[in-house]
Amino acid sequence: MDLVERSRRQTLAAATPVEIEPAIRPHDPGPPQRLVESLIEVYELAKEDGEPCTRALVGNVLLHVGRRVAAAVSPQALKVAMH
Repeated sequence: MDLVERSRRQTLAAATPVEIEPAIRPHDPGPPQRLVESLIEVYELAKEDGEPCTRALVGNVLLHVGRRVAAAVSPQALKVAMH
């Protein structure tokens, strides 16, 4: 499938209303490390590109994924003292 057709399909999928699940689900193991690393790389590339809308969009995705990571990692694993 070529890039233009793929973009059209993604645009149509985004335009179709979908029910969004809560960002943090109980017992969510968190996103795969490869996804997190790829999103960080994409965000850095978006900053280099300089287009603010793209950077904001990727930043929002990274924020969502970061919340999943934070919810999946316990304070003990991070060696954070809890009172």
